[in-house]
Amino acid sequence: MINETAQAAIPQPDVMGRFESSADGAKFMAAQGIPQIPLKKKTKVAILEDWPQQASTDPAQIDEWSVTHRDCNFASVGVAQPDGFCALETDASSVSEKYKSEVGGAFERTLTIGSYKGYHYWYAHTADTIALGNIGQNGKEFSFRADGQYCVSPGSVHPVSGERYYVAAVEKPVQMPAKQVAWLRQQKKSQPKLSVQDEGQPILKGSRNVALASIAGKWRNDGLDPETIEIGLLKKNAAECVPPLPESEVRTIAWSISRYPIGRDDRVLVRGQVAGEPPVQQVADWRTLFRAVKELEDGEVKMLIRNFLVEGLVFIGGLPGEGKTLLALSMVKALTTGRNFLGRSDFTVPQQVPVLYMIPESGARAFRKRCEKFGIPSDRDKFVCRTISECATLRLDNPNLIEAVKAMKPVVFLDTVIRFSHANDENAAAQNKKLVDDIIALRQAGAVAIVGLHHATKAMRQDGINLENVLRGTGDLAAACDGVYGLMRDDLLYDHGNGPLEIDIECVKPRDFEPPLPFRVRATRKVSYDENTSTTLIGVGGRGVVSVVDESGDLQITASMSERKREADEVADRELDQLMTEKPEITLEDLAVEIDQSKATLSRTLRRLGWQKQKGQGHTWTKINDSTTR
Repeated sequence: MINETAQAAIPQPDVMGRFESSADGAKFMAAQGIPQIPLKKKTKVAILEDWPQQASTDPAQIDEWSVTHRDCNFASVGVAQPDGFCALETDASSVSEKYKSEVGGAFERTLTIGSYKGYHYWYAHTADTIALGNIGQNGKEFSFRADGQYCVSPGSVHPVSGERYYVAAVEKPVQMPAKQVAWLRQQKKSQPKLSVQDEGQPILKGSRNVALASIAGKWRNDGLDPETIEIGLLKKNAAECVPPLPESEVRTIAWSISRYPIGRDDRVLVRGQVAGEPPVQQVADWRTLFRAVKELEDGEVKMLIRNFLVEGLVFIGGLPGEGKTLLALSMVKALTTGRNFLGRSDFTVPQQVPVLYMIPESGARAFRKRCEKFGIPSDRDKFVCRTISECATLRLDNPNLIEAVKAMKPVVFLDTVIRFSHANDENAAAQNKKLVDDIIALRQAGAVAIVGLHHATKAMRQDGINLENVLRGTGDLAAACDGVYGLMRDDLLYDHGNGPLEIDIECVKPRDFEPPLPFRVRATRKVSYDENTSTTLIGVGGRGVVSVVDESGDLQITASMSERKREADEVADRELDQLMTEKPEITLEDLAVEIDQSKATLSRTLRRLGWQKQKGQGHTWTKINDSTTR
């Protein structure tokens, strides 16, 4: 018996039967004596590989799971023993109507959990319900879960509707009456057996996922329920896969395939293809394929670097050797350390994010030096990379890369994107579709963002930064992006390496976020020396260029393009004022030739500065007070 103090500590549902968290709902069910296990966030997939053995009614264990597996769901487990519990899960109102018409009355009133489609009726086991055993989904209408199977607990989030399961009837679990047991026994159909012909040759690494998905699809077509498919697939994995896949991955395959209705087309979806063609998927209810507005995930668009890096796909385009990798490493530093990007107070990092960096164009030693200069942490939980020194470039659909992304949930940097494309023509949309599909697959596997470094067209040097020239090749790349940035070096200042490297940065495609104003960063600075005073003067021409990354561990913000234009305009205005003061008799034609501007532009500028010709004084220009200018 639970004492009064312990009873008071048990979370209780509100008047609508709802809990604020999945952990509270799990502790409520545990207090009824029903063991709990953690599920992956917003899914029905068990986290623990040996969950039948680890299922627990201990509230402290539930709290520990909810901390270790943040925002996880929970499930209640049926156990076939005298003090255990079982569940009748219905997914359609037709089940209770059929029972009422055939037996009379409703299902025995007991602890009942509701979802957006049906109910879970929890009963205390008897010898009859233990003997009844598990009954698989009958046309996806109902199942009886007697032993080693589970139903999602109240407070957890439904993977389709996004709503929390709730307590529809707050009752103690009762024993199922004999007439209800007898009716279930009549509904029980002989389950298809795992065919002997499914025994085959060893399933080797590289084909395990595809093979197991195909086998699970056949079993589902034959009418097997999800639990039987899971058990069979685990056995086949252990017996035939070389080496076996992790059990958690096998369970994911089993439950993914089990979502399809029994008796659909014999062809099995494997990566969306059958015999090279995308098959038509037939589902029991087309409505499950779509979402209403309230069923969509709520919240603001996630910014990984506020005002700069949005979740999703972001490309950075620039000409070769103009600072793409330097900017990327500055982003990596911010993401892995949590420090402000480029030291800007408006470029904060809300939460540290791990990074997986792929750079098949650089050797390990050279890349290590760059990483160390930026102060990127040598911590596998925060940053891992792959260079040309690790041999062949990994394809983006490589199973090992997919596994890494699933485990890390990182920001993935591709430096440069073209190294991961297998297209013969980068301007051919059809050939580049594979690249875009692979990038999307990484997002689906768990990458919070993909940052692709890509080459710009040569036209950017003449036309300036714009979306049409920032990314070379097919426009499908830009179309798929959530954000695109263009980089361009100030070539006049750079002077073939004799001057400082300063890079203009501009967002040319912001999807669903407010972009930063164009700005400029400095990677190197000019240094000269005053030999008389032995002091260092910065930016005064002369003897050398030094790296600001070596000095400070990051790129430095410098004057923006707009600020520099304003400064240049102010200098030009002062020079024109000085020239007009020295040559007040100059004609507009001669002035246009001398400073290489059109007469129309000069006329506007002179009026703005207050210069105009005085009547009766020939060609003499006079500067009047600001109050008389137009």
